[in-house]
Amino acid sequence: MGEVLQPLEKLKRSYWAEEGIERGRFGAEKGAGLESLAAGGQHALFIDENGTVWACGADDEGVLGLPPTDSGDYFPRPIQSLVDEGFRAIQVAAGDTFSAAISTTGDLRAWGTFRDSTGVLGFSKDVRNQNTPSPILQLPSGPEDNEKFVSAVATQHLMLLTTHGNVYICGSGEYGELGRKVSARQQFPVPQKAFFGARARKAVAIGAGGSTSFIVDDGGDVWACGQNNSGQLGVGFASPKASSVVWTPTRVAGLSRADLDGETVVQICGGEDATAFLTSGGRVFTCGMADIGQLGLARAQLMRDGEPVRFLATPTQVIFPDPNVRIVQISSASRGTMAVSADGALYAWGEGNSFELGLGADERNAETPRVLVRRAGGSWKAEQVARGGTHTVCLLRSRLPQGQA
Repeated sequence: MGEVLQPLEKLKRSYWAEEGIERGRFGAEKGAGLESLAAGGQHALFIDENGTVWACGADDEGVLGLPPTDSGDYFPRPIQSLVDEGFRAIQVAAGDTFSAAISTTGDLRAWGTFRDSTGVLGFSKDVRNQNTPSPILQLPSGPEDNEKFVSAVATQHLMLLTTHGNVYICGSGEYGELGRKVSARQQFPVPQKAFFGARARKAVAIGAGGSTSFIVDDGGDVWACGQNNSGQLGVGFASPKASSVVWTPTRVAGLSRADLDGETVVQICGGEDATAFLTSGGRVFTCGMADIGQLGLARAQLMRDGEPVRFLATPTQVIFPDPNVRIVQISSASRGTMAVSADGALYAWGEGNSFELGLGADERNAETPRVLVRRAGGSWKAEQVARGGTHTVCLLRSRLPQGQA
């Protein structure tokens, strides 16, 4: 039998990463390290300063981008096919059973497979599992107008944003996350353009939850579609008898530029039954199920007519333990969320049955944001966090002089 890995109760340093920095594995400059990361269902992706994508974790569906004959190990390995083609990644996205990367030149590669509740949908019409990164969509291009990819987000489906403000979605669509109704015959993973609001509007940001999709347009409005059984779309409920699925993008009330006093939503992420929204001013709003701290809201915020509520169908602002903190990045998965502040603090709230919130064995869950990394005074500052199915990866930078971390 192989080694049985023990769960980590709190954040633990990666000696693989530290050794890579010491050996100059991640870039030409001395001290070059990792620049970005993503966490999927049971895997993680990293980008180093060379633009190389590293992958580790379970590879049941080809989600690591390694050849089928490569059994892998517990440590991240470079995706050699991307290295060989000179693909310098600037962003990675990790879904439940697939991965994607965008290059510095706006090209897209994807690998793995797509699934829904019935099983494997396949990677394309003719491919069940794609073990090595491959183009998945050819954008229109011309001599004076060459459209490129600028952003990708992934859960059970993949959302793509282009330089022209177009959004393409593919993958599972059984709960409306593709922005349209689809039949069983249409459930193959071919990216299709999503339409929202007036056709003249362009998208500037995208986000996704387990079965939800979100688009922020250039007018500052937020649009949502997908599963809404717990109010996680933030669009309210039409009636008790209404369908819990919102099939076409619908505007989210309370998050427009006017509602936010000039701020706009810049990032959206969701887990199984809750969603978090980050504004340009560093505020976080949440909506959805609230039975185990998924929303990070104080008990007083969850009272209606003197009685506690189990969910909120409209976004409500999260209050952090540090006054005037400005959040710059959020990440949600399963039933929990983590947030990074501009001054390097790291917060967590929700459910952490697999210790994925880093709170420790005695306090796996948190109703409101808990501090994992302090804003000042500690040895480390947080720069980026990524929540996966039952794990979390985080980029930290030492506050101490080199050699003293």
